Amino acid sequence: MEESIICPSFIRDIIGQCHKDPTAAAFVEAGGKRTSYGEFYDMITRTSGFIRSRGFARGSFIVISLPNSPQYMAVELGCWLAGCAIVPVSPLYPKARIDYISGHCESPLLVDEAVLEQIMQAEPLEASPGEICGPLADIAALYYTSGSTGTPKGVMHTFNTLSHIDCFGEYAPVTRNDCFGYGAPFSFIASMFTVPYLRAGACVRLFSREEMTDVRLLQKCFDEGTLTCALLNPSALSRLNLKGNRSLRLMLTGTERVSCIEPESDYRLFNLYGMTETVGPVMFFEVTRSYRNTPIGKCVSDCQMKLAEDGEICLRGLLTPGYYKDPERSAALWEGGWMHTGDIGRMLDDGNLEYVNRKDWMVKINGQRVETGEISQVMLEMDGVSAAVAKGFSYPDGRQYIVAYYVADEGIDSEGVRQFISGKLAPYMN
Repeated sequence: MEESIICPSFIRDIIGQCHKDPTAAAFVEAGGKRTSYGEFYDMITRTSGFIRSRGFARGSFIVISLPNSPQYMAVELGCWLAGCAIVPVSPLYPKARIDYISGHCESPLLVDEAVLEQIMQAEPLEASPGEICGPLADIAALYYTSGSTGTPKGVMHTFNTLSHIDCFGEYAPVTRNDCFGYGAPFSFIASMFTVPYLRAGACVRLFSREEMTDVRLLQKCFDEGTLTCALLNPSALSRLNLKGNRSLRLMLTGTERVSCIEPESDYRLFNLYGMTETVGPVMFFEVTRSYRNTPIGKCVSDCQMKLAEDGEICLRGLLTPGYYKDPERSAALWEGGWMHTGDIGRMLDDGNLEYVNRKDWMVKINGQRVETGEISQVMLEMDGVSAAVAKGFSYPDGRQYIVAYYVADEGIDSEGVRQFISGKLAPYMN
């Protein structure tokens, strides 16, 4: 079969589940709203039909700015089936940030709530396992993350690198009877964690923003006894009481330092290590007791790891080819044929790796990457600010926070600076 007509296996599998059991629940949202696999398939095919009808060139970047929802994932799949690439962003981003991303990738379309209404009225274009998605080595997605130079950088992924999520089964086997709790933004690559569950015909329970920010509401989700698996950042997990939970069998955490967390019941707890450049986790560690600094474990089978002389964690495998329109940073990322993460690690006696620190000033806020240099650069754009620097600090439990310092003319107070940067940066960065 020619490469140009190969459809990635995870897309074929999800479509297959839509046909296999169309009445089963694919998604459940806060309040009990249910989307069946049949309804999900209808959303996918309407998206594909809408995109195809617009006549975009193959490989065009479609920016998606929607709240977490079944429609978000359906639009991603529909874009792929129509031969286009996806650029997920959050609708909470300031307009200036979304405009920059759209311009940088030269997107012909921004899918927001208004365009979504048009998509859902479009003529469906039925999808089949042989549907043309495009060469597996072509760019399938751009995930824009915080950039140290003051603007977001687009992390490129192909269908080949997105298939790294197949390693999921090595530490977290999925069954069609699972109900997976997910609360991270779909605008981040963590959305790929839903793929193993959808391709197995399981149900994805989408936590709302309110549930993720109100521990009482989040606790209620687990107390209902329907969730069998979940993905939570350490900050959210540490606030829950899961003692006696009989339904939960698997909890995934990571993206930031995991400290003093252990299973409270019979479920298995895994600390995962990965980043936007790796699609999913490349290392995992089963947590059976409390650690002050929980190890990040060992590599999955499709990835290799080594420590550089300074202790930097370097990786090789199904990883990003680099940053879009940024050959310099791409070359620095892939120096010597290894991807340089910027993370410092330490090998333990039992062969597991421990995360120690960063080489640079990048921090993780609730699992989301922040280059403090981007904050500094944006502050310097404000009239009257002559110098600025932002730096991350850590609480005793490992959680991080950012403090920004600036020199400015009289009359410019901290609230004014905060309002200025909030118009340019993602909410989690200010």
